[in-house]
Amino acid sequence: MKMNQIKKQNENVCVKNRNKTKVKLFSVMSALLLCLMASFLTGCSSEKDGNTVVKDGKKQVRIGYFPNVNHAQGMIVKNQKLMEKELGDEYEISWVAFNAGPAEVEALFAGEIDMGYIGPVPAITANVNSNGDYKIIAGGANGGEALIGAKGVDSSSEGLKGKKIAVPQKGNTQHLSLLALLDKKELEVGTDDDKVEVVEAENADILNLLNQGAVEAALIPEPWISILLQDEEVQLLHNYDDIWQEGGNPTSAVIGNEDYLKENNKVYEAFMKAHKQATEYIENNKGEAIELVRQEMKDVTGKELDKEVLETAFQRMEFSVEPNQDKILAFAGLSKQEGFIKKEPQDLFYQK
Repeated sequence: MKMNQIKKQNENVCVKNRNKTKVKLFSVMSALLLCLMASFLTGCSSEKDGNTVVKDGKKQVRIGYFPNVNHAQGMIVKNQKLMEKELGDEYEISWVAFNAGPAEVEALFAGEIDMGYIGPVPAITANVNSNGDYKIIAGGANGGEALIGAKGVDSSSEGLKGKKIAVPQKGNTQHLSLLALLDKKELEVGTDDDKVEVVEAENADILNLLNQGAVEAALIPEPWISILLQDEEVQLLHNYDDIWQEGGNPTSAVIGNEDYLKENNKVYEAFMKAHKQATEYIENNKGEAIELVRQEMKDVTGKELDKEVLETAFQRMEFSVEPNQDKILAFAGLSKQEGFIKKEPQDLFYQK
């Protein structure tokens, strides 16, 4: 009886071991299958050369941007293949569209993109959180934001007391601009009747919120200003040149990883040349530039804006090649004052 029990226990152990072996073998085969699938999707010859991704023998340059008017330069560089003309067949340029700054910063930190058009406030945050690894390499759009409100809303300090004002995202460029405007009006943020409550809202939802009385005003970027002002129940409270820094506050910039840029000076030089060409193209061929931007936005979002909307939007904006360092640093100071960053950035701007 005792020998039978031992035999049965040994048989059970063997069964368990065989099962473990089957599970282990299945796991290994599954892992190999996933690896093969990943290789198929990403390219079998994809590898890393320092900070540069090389795929099928070509160096990859991956650029982030938003399908927004204030990233017009990037869309023109993309559409006209200005980087390809500078770099030639040795390089492959790819563009990745984002909806918000934090998502683009995550992609930068994860090494999924090498540089990107982005708002100045997320760029500042990326620089601080990376201890200076990510730096602003170029300017972008200036202006292009406004405070709009429902009909009947008074834009004076007294008129805005107790009101709810929407921004696209707390801690973003429009939020900081609103805080600067409220400070100029000597208004505090809060939920009391003598303060202003700031709330987050998607740009696409703001018209409904205004019509429902859920918010009384919103500080938003183009092209949403021009879109919403088409509604007869919406009015302009403060234009871009009446908010902060005399309207010249930057609303976009270009950020990149310093190690990548130093390792790829040819890419940096090509980008700066292409960025300058795009800026000059907007200045000298505004009508054609608007059509290109309109088509690029449609390709990404699936929606086509009226030409008149974009024409109005461009009137509230100026584009630059070099970053306006003083005004970007003013954003950094305000961001620290409001608690969005723990310290002011060091060496924020890229130097060759």
